[in-house]
Amino acid sequence: MLTSSALAVLAAAGWWWVTWPERTAREYFDLLRQGKLDDAQNMFSPRHDFPFKTESDHSVQSDLRKGQFYLSPRTWSQIIRGQQVFWYNNDDYSDVEAFEVDRGKVSELRY
Repeated sequence: MLTSSALAVLAAAGWWWVTWPERTAREYFDLLRQGKLDDAQNMFSPRHDFPFKTESDHSVQSDLRKGQFYLSPRTWSQIIRGQQVFWYNNDDYSDVEAFEVDRGKVSELRY
């Protein structure tokens, strides 16, 4: 019984860790879609400049409303480090082609 409980806790923690980048990416993407740039900026890693500075950047919002993001495959080391790259795709041209999530923060945008 104790072993089952311990395994359940470890499984839940493992699931939470493995899905953390995807949950972060969905939250970040939703904030950008809704135009909540201040909240999205708080999710952006302080190592990089936040690319969307003003609420009037309607081109970003309209691009994001049309498109969606896709998960890229991860290596074991990325899973252990809590990292994942997400590719952005829409029918029109978009400046941001991919973004990387690193343990609860958007750590890099790739153009």
